[in-house]
Amino acid sequence: MHRFLIISALAVSVALPAIADKKDDIKAFKEAYAAYNEALKTANNTFQYSTAKAAYEAGLKAFGDKHKNTANLALNYAKAANNTNKKTEAKKVLTVTEELYTNIYGQDAPELIDVYLAKAEASINVFNDQRKGRRYYKKALDLTLKHYEKDSYIEGVIRREIGDILLYEARSENAVKHLKKAKVILEQHGENALGQLASTNFSLGKFYLADKKYKNAIEHFNQSLDVYEEHAPEAQITLTNHAFLIRAYEELGLSKLATQHCRAIGKATPSQDDRDYLPVYRAHPAYPRREASLGREGYAIVELTVDENGFVQKPSVVEYDGSADFGKAAIEAAKKFRYAPRFENGQAVATDGVLYRFSFELAN
Repeated sequence: MHRFLIISALAVSVALPAIADKKDDIKAFKEAYAAYNEALKTANNTFQYSTAKAAYEAGLKAFGDKHKNTANLALNYAKAANNTNKKTEAKKVLTVTEELYTNIYGQDAPELIDVYLAKAEASINVFNDQRKGRRYYKKALDLTLKHYEKDSYIEGVIRREIGDILLYEARSENAVKHLKKAKVILEQHGENALGQLASTNFSLGKFYLADKKYKNAIEHFNQSLDVYEEHAPEAQITLTNHAFLIRAYEELGLSKLATQHCRAIGKATPSQDDRDYLPVYRAHPAYPRREASLGREGYAIVELTVDENGFVQKPSVVEYDGSADFGKAAIEAAKKFRYAPRFENGQAVATDGVLYRFSFELAN
């Protein structure tokens, strides 16, 4: 869930006990920990997991189960297990990690914040337990409010995470409360909080879009897009941000303002064949009243041209079943579609012969 760099205070100190009979254990730990650091430079989760596990096991042997290094190594191992979706192992090592931190630092120590964040993320991403994840985020937030100054960066990050969970659970009022508070906090932390602030604005934009408050959605999506376009213009979250803006503008009838976002998606994505060429915004066709009253179902296939700005041109029905009125309704809906135009040699081009199938089915 962490889209940008989050809190991490897991650097293992290497102030090693100079005990002769521990020399081999410490040497083995140094080698294992060096391998783990090399793994962190890669995007290979399996490699990170195997080296984190080896470093923890070597550290446990070198330092014992009452040393801060061992606790930090256990947390690294737990996070790596989370990232490789090893459910049984993640659960076990997270339990061990919490015990180590509690025994070393105490029940309400600020060091437990990272542990609760890891357990929250595992609850959501590994065990699909949103409720438990929310509980661990609440524990992390309580410790943050107890040990850190008001409106700390950590508080902002945790509130954003809680807000995202509550949005997922459709607890909209509480979600927005946390997200708005997160935004206020993160705005105070300047460049260091840009990624988290962008993510917060993106989540608020999604809420307002679902609530059909399109102007509010546009405001927040534009703020998040400013960051995403600068740092990751072709990332999926950036393209999704463009797509949400297209929807919001189109719902307000501001098609011209949607055009730049249609073109941005087209420029950032490779050409697809006609079979996979789908609209980035679509309108649902109106079910013909006569056909609905008769209980008639069917479909219509429309052929169209997508121009260089993603507008639909020259839609025509090439096949239908059930009623010709399905074709008429399909044409009217297709006219409102927006596509990401295709690009050739850096220039947007029109695409002919695009097909789209509209289904007309009555609810049971």
